[in-house]
Amino acid sequence: MKTVLILAVLFSVALQSAEIVDVRIQIPMTNDAPRVKDYYLSTDGASLKKDLVIKVVRKVSISQGKKNIGDVNVEIGQLRIMAVSDKVAVAREYKLFPKEQAPLTESIGFMVGDQVDTANSFIDNTKRKPSGEESPAPVAEGQPIVTPEVHPGTHTDSEKIEVKIFPEKI
Repeated sequence: MKTVLILAVLFSVALQSAEIVDVRIQIPMTNDAPRVKDYYLSTDGASLKKDLVIKVVRKVSISQGKKNIGDVNVEIGQLRIMAVSDKVAVAREYKLFPKEQAPLTESIGFMVGDQVDTANSFIDNTKRKPSGEESPAPVAEGQPIVTPEVHPGTHTDSEKIEVKIFPEKI
């Protein structure tokens, strides 16, 4: 009887998982505009709510030829839930984890198929700017705003590089 109860609990926990099913990107119209990505999650019974910060994990299968040796769960980062409906939730990037001490993955960032881990999730009620949007540096009162002068045909941050298209000797 205990084993049936344990299996039922494990089965219900396994069913309550979410994963990324779609990624939509807002194409910026200028170089200064932020690039915003929305991640659509299938909730599948997981208890997600607005402003919940969740961890995203990618399952990487390790194989030797046709033999599957095992799986490694790599923590990718955190998403913040923006909207929730019955079967779908929408999230945006909250934080990417550094890759220096993590196994290599196919791509940097979140992708379709990544799993959501709600353990250690928390609610963040602070207002966040979209990733890529920076706040300007504060200017002291009475201090003039200085902008660098740029002249056509000159480089401001680097030296000119002489390029020879057709060298005299090959």
